[in-house]
Amino acid sequence: MPATLRFIWIAPRRFGDPVLEIGTGTGRISVPLAIAGNEVVGLDISPAMLERAAAKLADGPEVGARLQLVEGDMTNFDLNRQFPLIVNTARSFQHLLTPSQQREALQCAHRHLKPGGHLVLDLFDPYFELLFANASTPAAPREVLDVSSGRKNTPNVGIQAQ
Repeated sequence: MPATLRFIWIAPRRFGDPVLEIGTGTGRISVPLAIAGNEVVGLDISPAMLERAAAKLADGPEVGARLQLVEGDMTNFDLNRQFPLIVNTARSFQHLLTPSQQREALQCAHRHLKPGGHLVLDLFDPYFELLFANASTPAAPREVLDVSSGRKNTPNVGIQAQ
């Protein structure tokens, strides 16, 4: 299980529930959280993705009672409640292409956070040295901290000459 998922899996035990997952998609995160006994609200703009998430609940009505799926835009929604934990995984925040959209989404999330609540964003941090490297100027090694173990790792990435 990737470190982000491990963190999100244990976060409700640390911060509490209910959990709001913004950009819930097919329920890859929200369904397992509900199966684990957490109250979860999954928000997504795509009805088709929400249908796929709802299909995963067909076998367990008790899980469906803990997971509410809501159609909505992460930049403008009002659920009339606050959460101790809001998560946004799969880098869906980065589908917001303008700073204005990003601010709106963050402001909306902030309105839904309980005082002292936590917002967890899963973001892609571009490694520009690797993105723009070539065979003659390879990228320098980069250390990455594994948050679950506290160990520093150097991923084995590189460009293969064609």
